[in-house]
Parts: sequence; structure tokens; C-alpha cells
Amino acid sequence: MLNFYQKLTDKLQSQSVVVATVIAIKGSVPREVGAKMLIGSDWTFDTIGGGAGEAKIIEQGRLVLMTGQ
Repeated sequence: MLNFYQKLTDKLQSQSVVVATVIAIKGSVPREVGAKMLIGSDWTFDTIGGGAGEAKIIEQGRLVLMTGQ
């Protein structure tokens, strides 16, 4: 987890970053509550589980970066 926060600190020196965090789960999933990933305009770091759900979160995170909302 230390590597995650080091990456966040490094990236925030030069750009905005979205932090996605798993806050609830249902059924069998690959990551637990509290799992985090960083989303930048053209990169990601770590994972919250992969698949279509993660792809949607990345899309939404980039929308936040573009619009500020």
C-alpha cells in the first residue's frame, strides 16, 4: 500500500488524479472493500478488480478529470 501512496504523491506533483476505492461488494469478487486504484487521463495504477466494472470506473474517473465534476 505504501507504493500506492508514493505513486499518488508523485503524480499529484504534476497532474490531477482520481482515486477509486471499493466501498462495498456483493457476491464473489476479486478485490476486497478498501481496494484502491489511481486513474489519470491516460494511465491507471493498481486495480479494483478488472473486467467491465473496472472499465466503467476508469471511464467515469476520466470524465471527472475532464469536467471537474
